[in-house]
Amino acid sequence: MTGAASRPCPAPPGAVAIRAAHRRVAPGRLTLPVLAAHAGPGIAVSDSETVIAMGLILRHLRLVVEPAAATTPAAALFHGAEIAGGAARPDILVLTGGNVDPGLLPRAVAAAARWEMRPNGQHGRRSQDEDEG
Repeated sequence: MTGAASRPCPAPPGAVAIRAAHRRVAPGRLTLPVLAAHAGPGIAVSDSETVIAMGLILRHLRLVVEPAAATTPAAALFHGAEIAGGAARPDILVLTGGNVDPGLLPRAVAAAARWEMRPNGQHGRRSQDEDEG
């Protein structure tokens, strides 16, 4: 979606997402008006950011979550300044599912470990060309 959630923003042809729940070409005609009326602007989370979040959740919380469920923690981790919450309106997330390709789990743990090894202050947003390993 666009930042203003005013119209669908279709995925590029041939795009593949690791998040099965997000493989829609664009938001549906029923869901977009609901999101536009009740949700804030969308935040784009990359596959790399999602994989790192999955690995951090597994390493620190000992939970296996599917990629779609890891997008919210990834948004908070990599785009926290863009999320409007604050003390008056706390942000809440729910971690669900274990629908994960088994080959993705070791990559997620390795990506999280590499991310945690960065020097202090370099844990911000990843560049588009960084891969998850």
